[in-house]
Amino acid sequence: IYLREGLARVLPGSASIRPLAITVGLRPLLRAEGDAGELSREHAVFEDSGVFLVAGGKYTTFRVMARDVLARVLQKLGYPDHGTPSSDLPLPALPADDTTLEKRVDWAVEHAFARRVEDVLRRRSRLWLDPEAASRVAPTVAARMRARLGWSEARERRELVDWELAMHAQDRMIDRVAGARTA
Repeated sequence: IYLREGLARVLPGSASIRPLAITVGLRPLLRAEGDAGELSREHAVFEDSGVFLVAGGKYTTFRVMARDVLARVLQKLGYPDHGTPSSDLPLPALPADDTTLEKRVDWAVEHAFARRVEDVLRRRSRLWLDPEAASRVAPTVAARMRARLGWSEARERRELVDWELAMHAQDRMIDRVAGARTA
C-alpha cells in the first residue's frame, strides 16, 4: 500500500488505476538491534543438519547469495575450490514476445526451471500483464508442460485449477486493498 501511496503523490492519476498483481514476501534479516528499516541488508549462509539456509540479503543481490550458497555446498561435498561462477554473467534472456507460446513454455521449462503453470504465466513471461489473456492461454501452457514434463492428465487439470484459484485469490486481495484505501 505504501508504494501506491508514494506513487499517487508523484502521479495523482495513478491512484485510480487498479493494480495488475500483488507481490508480498518476508525479508529474513540477520539478527541485530534496531529498527527493521535501518538494519543491514547483508546476508549470511548457514548450515543446519545438512540444509543450507540464507538469511538477510536483498532482491538485487540474489546472484551473490546464490554464488555463496553454491560455494558452501561444493565445499561440503568435497569439491576442490576452483572459484564460483561470476555473478556478472548475463541471465538467460526471455524469448521475444512474438515467439510462439509453445516455444516460450519450452524455454521456461528447459532454461528457467518452470514446474508449474503459474511459473510460466506469472514468473517466466510477461503474460501476467494481461490476466484475461493469461487465463485464456493457460490450457495451452498446461498441455505443453504436460508433454514436456510427463504430467498425468490429473496433474494437468490440477495445475489449471490451481492457476484459476491463484487468480481469484489475487483479485480478492487487490479488491480488499483497493477497498481499504477508499475507506
